Amino acid sequence: MKKRFLVLTLLFVAFKLSFSQDLFLGNKLWYSAYIYKKINKKIYTDAYILNGYNVNNHSFSFLQIDFAINYKFDKKQTVYVGYSPSIYQWIPSYSIKYGSSISPLGTVYFSRLFTGYKYRVKLFKGLRLKNDLGAQFYFPRLEKYQFRFTYKAKFYWYDKNWPLKISPFTQLSLYYYLNGIPAIYYNDNGEFAGYKSPNGLHRYRLKLGFSIKPFKQYKKISLVMYYAIQREFNISGLGNDLNVTKPGSANDIVYPFTPQTSKVRYPFNGFDILGFQINIIL
Repeated sequence: MKKRFLVLTLLFVAFKLSFSQDLFLGNKLWYSAYIYKKINKKIYTDAYILNGYNVNNHSFSFLQIDFAINYKFDKKQTVYVGYSPSIYQWIPSYSIKYGSSISPLGTVYFSRLFTGYKYRVKLFKGLRLKNDLGAQFYFPRLEKYQFRFTYKAKFYWYDKNWPLKISPFTQLSLYYYLNGIPAIYYNDNGEFAGYKSPNGLHRYRLKLGFSIKPFKQYKKISLVMYYAIQREFNISGLGNDLNVTKPGSANDIVYPFTPQTSKVRYPFNGFDILGFQINIIL
């Protein structure tokens, strides 16, 4: 009982500290809930609700809700398909790209269809690996992609004899972008080099955390806490860079299409995350 009280106290303190503006440069708090419902031996449904909060300016970031139906071939393999509506905080650049989608509340609505394949592996006693290969389609199209392909590798440790059923984990996610809004690319001399989407592998997210089951009388409820970093990057030489700077010498060049007026196109979106989640099995 004392151990449970100590762990819950630490979680509460971390929750309160996370509101400090200077806690970390990263800037985001994510609160989420995962709900699982078994239909039969092969099929289950789940829902994932995620709310993002900007720490630095104490503002709403986004709200995302995933609904999915899953089919288990066996204990190791699962396929899934789902739909996800989401709401994002308005930023000035959205006026041009998504003017018709901006709500009176200053938010922008997006939808996403997704599908994927999961494969679980027992590496050795107590250590497991869950692989998740996914494909996503966004509408309306986002600036950097309309299709996104993901791979997630989650390593987690579990021993039923550990206190509070604690299960530490680490997860690496990779993201491939496809069919974003095209941009003008220039060479080092400020000359036109192409008009295309930044298709390619451009993002990773590394997450470290743990889950616990603190309530003996509610065995189907678990709590999760994690810290994550997300970074975008370029692979040199492919000609599909993010964070592209428009050279000053190109300001007066005229093409059949309208050049971008911003000095930086597809700016990197990197941040750190402190996350809290509740898992519920119905």
